[in-house]
Amino acid sequence: MLPLRRQADARPFGDHDAPRFTLLSVPELGLSMDLAAQKAPVWDALRGAYLELSAASTPVDVVGVACVTLHYFEPQLLALRHELRAAGRAAP
Repeated sequence: MLPLRRQADARPFGDHDAPRFTLLSVPELGLSMDLAAQKAPVWDALRGAYLELSAASTPVDVVGVACVTLHYFEPQLLALRHELRAAGRAAP
């Protein structure tokens, strides 16, 4: 985003200059607030969302996950990405 702001003097800056993005809200990830007791449903929701993004018709470059959830499930997400890529499927 910063390079766009630096160019603001050279051309109009507004919504049309912003990058395109898609937001996938996964309410079940709110269970991360009690991760010790909710590991299985949180992983199921996170895995499902990741698979949904991997199957998107538009390639996904970046996936953002809230900090506690990401820190806990990073190894599983990396393993899932590796599994998908090894099977020849796109994975962010």
